Amino acid sequence: MPTPSSNADLKNAVKSIDSLSRYGFSRIGSIARLAIIAMESSGQSVRTPDDVKHALSAIWALADETELIIANEVDDAGCSQEQELVPYYWKPVDCRGVISR
Repeated sequence: MPTPSSNADLKNAVKSIDSLSRYGFSRIGSIARLAIIAMESSGQSVRTPDDVKHALSAIWALADETELIIANEVDDAGCSQEQELVPYYWKPVDCRGVISR
């Protein structure tokens, strides 16, 4: 695994990750906003469960893509985590509130 050779390399990696995350999240937000606007409009633009499913599928795909791109950038900078650091409140829970993973 490569390691950052200088503070400048690390700073460049952080700037790149910031740019990639902003780009990905702005695309996700745009799809979500379009879906909400369409659902609230008086026309027939989004009225079926399939329309909502397509919007959610696009959001899901963009989230996965953004996560992968950021993870690759982090790996390239030599800063990847050895273990998953997911806060407990992001982990899936069952109906009793028990963490399932």
